[in-house]
Amino acid sequence: MRNRMVVAVVVAMLLAATVGSAQEPSRTEKIAYPQVAFVGLYMWTCGEGDTAFNIMNDLSYIYRETNRYDKTGTLVQTIGHFTITLDALYNDKKPSIKVYGIPGEHQINRIVWADGVNYGKGPSYDYVLPGQGPVFHNAGNFTYQLSSGVYLVFHGPNDFITGDYATVCEYLK
Repeated sequence: MRNRMVVAVVVAMLLAATVGSAQEPSRTEKIAYPQVAFVGLYMWTCGEGDTAFNIMNDLSYIYRETNRYDKTGTLVQTIGHFTITLDALYNDKKPSIKVYGIPGEHQINRIVWADGVNYGKGPSYDYVLPGQGPVFHNAGNFTYQLSSGVYLVFHGPNDFITGDYATVCEYLK
């Protein structure tokens, strides 16, 4: 009787172990990164000669992503969620004058790795100049070819692609 009980326990343990290992591995992976911060990112240059200055950017955001894999374990898609916590443009020679983006702005990117294409949906940037209103407002969507670095399609306001840089330069000079 005792032998049967021991055999039954061993068989149950073996069954439990094989059931766990027979399950397919997860095809999605969720990653939450700690807050990412960049200080003094070069954006563009305003003016020429002795009066020229650089527009810099302090940026921090929270990033989460979901990676999807096929049956062979190959990464096929990444969906990334950005939430901006700080976004400021400033003159590198007068850093006390800043233009702030609106915190909490959110962007979703979907990268299809087989095609090498990033499908993005904003708003990703929204800066407001005091007394002038919004500048560099991104609220549209875009399709971006990763290998060539070319925007294939964009809809809605995408001011970093088509925006008026001179207005920001004038304000920050």
